[in-house]
Order: sequence, then C-alpha cells, then structure tokens
Amino acid sequence: MKDARYQVFSGSIAGMANQSVCHPFDTIRTRLQMKPELKGPIDCFIKIARFEGIFGFYKGFTAPFVAQAVYKSVIFSVNAFAKDVCEVNKIKPSPLATFACGAVSGTVNSFIVTPVELVRNQLMMQINDSKKKYNGPRHFILLLYKSSDSTLDFVRRMYRGLPATIIRDSGGVGFWFLGFSLGISKAMSVSGSATEASIPMYLLMISGSLGGLLFWCFALPFDCIKTRMQCLNVPQHSQPKFLQIVRSMKPRDFIKGWQVALGRGIPGAATTLTVHHLV
Repeated sequence: MKDARYQVFSGSIAGMANQSVCHPFDTIRTRLQMKPELKGPIDCFIKIARFEGIFGFYKGFTAPFVAQAVYKSVIFSVNAFAKDVCEVNKIKPSPLATFACGAVSGTVNSFIVTPVELVRNQLMMQINDSKKKYNGPRHFILLLYKSSDSTLDFVRRMYRGLPATIIRDSGGVGFWFLGFSLGISKAMSVSGSATEASIPMYLLMISGSLGGLLFWCFALPFDCIKTRMQCLNVPQHSQPKFLQIVRSMKPRDFIKGWQVALGRGIPGAATTLTVHHLV
C-alpha cells in the first residue's frame, strides 16, 4: 500500500479539482430531480443563469469542496487498505475483488458524504435569494441543531438519505474502480506499456471516463431517491422513508438528470482518477 499521506494528499487534490469543475453540474442535476416544471438541462441552465447569475451554479459549493479533501482521500485510502487485506489473505486480483474493495470504500465514505450532501442540497434548492432561509452551511447546521430535540436527534436529521447513499456509493464506487481497472488493463494492452506509469495520459482519461460511466449507470436511480429524501419538506420529527419515496416515484423519476449526471460523471471521474494516478 502506498504511504497513507500520499493517499490523503493525492485524493484531496484530485477531489477538489473535480469539485471545482463539476459543482454546476450537481446544481443542475439536483434542480432537475426536484423541479418537475423544468423541461431539461438547457432550460434549467438558462433559468439559473438568467435569474441567479453565475453564483447560482455554485450554491452550496463550500461544504462539498472542503469535504472533498476528506472523502476522496477516504475512498482511495480505504480502497488501498482493502486491497492490502486481500493480498494478506492471498485473494488473487480479479474484477470481483476490485469491485468489492471499491464497494467497501464507498460504504465507508457514505457516512461522510451524506451530511455534506444534505447541506449542499438544501442550499442548492434556495432559488429566490430574497427569500432564502439559510445564509450558508454554518447557518443551516446551526438552525437544524437548534430545532432538534437532542444531539442524537440532530445527528439523525443530518443523516437523512443515508440508506440511499450507502446503496448508491457502495455499488457505484465499486463500479468506479472496476471500470478504471478494466480500462487500465486494456490501455496497457493497446499502448504496449510495460507498466501503468507509462500509459499515455489520454488513455488514463479514457479509463477514468469508463469508471464514471459505470458509476452513474448504477448510481443514478439511488441518487434520485436520496435527493428526494434530503430535499422534501417533512415535519420536524419525521424522516422520509426509503420505500415510501420509491413508491411515490414514477419510472422516469429514477433517471431524472441523466444527461447532467453523465456529462458531469464522465469528465469528473476522468479528472479525479487520472490526477490521483499521476500525483
């Protein structure tokens, strides 16, 4: 396993680079999943640009940008640790082992991602700045804490959408690493590279893109469920139930924002995985 400090550093750099480029896509995808009156990504883009300006695309940016330094390094560190465990237990490298290691890292990471995305989504859904309820991440967290009955209730409310996030990220991150691994193997064969370090950058980017494609093909339905769980207005002392949300959704609701998810996920994964591989 590479040095843990390397995993933290390279994962942080890769994650923050990805978030800076891709946050506007997240904003559009979240709005599409929650606003049925929007006709599509272009309509959403035009309305945000017209009524909210460039900063409208970066609502809720601070929390995930800062958190990227944590949870991308967690993903890469836990994945590397899981691979070490497989090696110690003499489990041979295979697509299944690659997927399993990625799934473990995605599961661990979901406990960090869920509260961050709750804050992000709540801020993203504030369309009218003159009537906005929250002034920023700290303000949202403070109000949620003050309205909670106890610290335990506050933690429970911060983890709205956790079941959907665990499913999304365990399977999604498993496919993320699997796609990249399969791409790397093919790239070495195509380019005649003796080692991964000698693979041309454009083939690394293609390999990362495959990981992003597989991630969102699996994860999008669960992302749509999670968004509803985190954004729907519910009474203070109740929580949206996973199965209740699923039953309330129409088939097309499970793939809302697919254009943006793929448009964001493919270059985002290519950037993150390639930067981590090169740093």
